[in-house]
Amino acid sequence: MYARAVGLRVVARRTAAAVLFALVVVLGGRAAGADPSLVDVSDHPVVLIQHSQPITITTWDRQQVAVDAGNDVPVVERRPGQATATTPMTPYSVPIPAQTIQAPNGQTVVLGAEDFPVQLPEGRHDTVRIQIPHDIAHVWIPADTSVLSINGFAATQIFNYHGQLIAQQRGGPLVLRNVSGDAFVQDLQGQIFVADSDFDRLRVRTGLNNIVLQRCNVRQIEATSTRGSILFNNGSFQPGLARFETVTGHVALGVNGGANVAVKGLPGQIYQSFDQPTPFVDRGGEANASIGGGGPLVNVVTQQGKVYLYDGSILNKRALPPHWNAVRAPLERLQQRQQQLQEQQFRGYPNFAPRRN
Repeated sequence: MYARAVGLRVVARRTAAAVLFALVVVLGGRAAGADPSLVDVSDHPVVLIQHSQPITITTWDRQQVAVDAGNDVPVVERRPGQATATTPMTPYSVPIPAQTIQAPNGQTVVLGAEDFPVQLPEGRHDTVRIQIPHDIAHVWIPADTSVLSINGFAATQIFNYHGQLIAQQRGGPLVLRNVSGDAFVQDLQGQIFVADSDFDRLRVRTGLNNIVLQRCNVRQIEATSTRGSILFNNGSFQPGLARFETVTGHVALGVNGGANVAVKGLPGQIYQSFDQPTPFVDRGGEANASIGGGGPLVNVVTQQGKVYLYDGSILNKRALPPHWNAVRAPLERLQQRQQQLQEQQFRGYPNFAPRRN
């Protein structure tokens, strides 16, 4: 699944994993043998992960990549990096391939091809490729990991990563907590949940499920869902670009702070609940709200769904009409599930010993 290198301009659109492996070749070096459980790496490494079972990824303060895959022996390959160009940051354009998904009703959903830029700091960057095909795994990566790429077929949890993230998943929940930086996040059939995170740039999309962002701060965001809904709850915006768009799903926007929201939706299907006095104008399918005294422009577009605008958290809203449960209920279920998962989260460092064949 890993292919040839690309330069500053991407020539062909293949799989995202193939393009990210291009970074390995650009950085150079032959593959180095490594203990599959613990691998030393240079500063600001590039980490590529493929998995087919649930996985948890956590950062730590060691300059090592560690993998605990239970009874499964992961394939871990390190390629030592050569120095990048002398420019402070070396940009690459990673192509995201188009995806076709079969909906339960038999209809086809298509997510178009895109590009997502990443940049590498000047210096040497080892690249670690990890394949975990058959078992649940926990992966620890250095806190200074420059690029983290995930290509998964099952549930993924990412904790405390601050860098450049490209996460592509076919199904199962995709969960990010305390993540920051630039991110492309895609789940074709599963639900995306992002909490307590801060993004300079976030591109997030799903074909058949919901996108839920809780207590997030964003400078630039584009969130799209074809069949699912989008809930941005108790979040804030910095000056930049913000757009939320669905085809058949709802959009719920709860702002903690200021924003000028422009909505294009269905006449009679734009609802609002503000605790503070908020200028709101609905012109029958197009609406504007100046929340918290106004602020960055936020665009909301839905072709067939409802739009819900409010200040703060929907969980603090009382006595809302019953149709608001369409966007409140998914968040309440996620909150309960995440509390259970957090109780199971690893709270220390692994005690790794060399594997013996």
